[in-house]
Amino acid sequence: AVVAAVVAAAASGEGSGFKVEKHASELDLGCESYTGSVDWVTVREQVKAFLRSPNDQHVFLPSILRIGREQRNSDCYIGLCCLGYLSLMFMSPEKRARAMRDTLFGSVSLQDQIPLSYWDTIASGWPIFGL
Repeated sequence: AVVAAVVAAAASGEGSGFKVEKHASELDLGCESYTGSVDWVTVREQVKAFLRSPNDQHVFLPSILRIGREQRNSDCYIGLCCLGYLSLMFMSPEKRARAMRDTLFGSVSLQDQIPLSYWDTIASGWPIFGL
């Protein structure tokens, strides 16, 4: 079990982001129970599908990249981080360099971005290490 509190920033890399301060045991790390405008279970499966065959045509890519850009407030912080890392793959070199310089992706260690144990991160089902 995770003992530390979880503190995460928005994965979009724009603006000041937000903080989620909850104990990991309070969070649904797989994001199955979160309701709202985003179906996080579907997003997670779509990210996994992309990683299984990145050269295929994935009609869902524009919509999940848009979620990564526009979603500002969610307890599914690991999903937001995954979408942020996924978006780096589709940025121009200049924009990617700026994102690595000015956002949490380049200036904050992975341990600080996702302060969960390795095993809790794996158990979440989100492919953060694959990204």
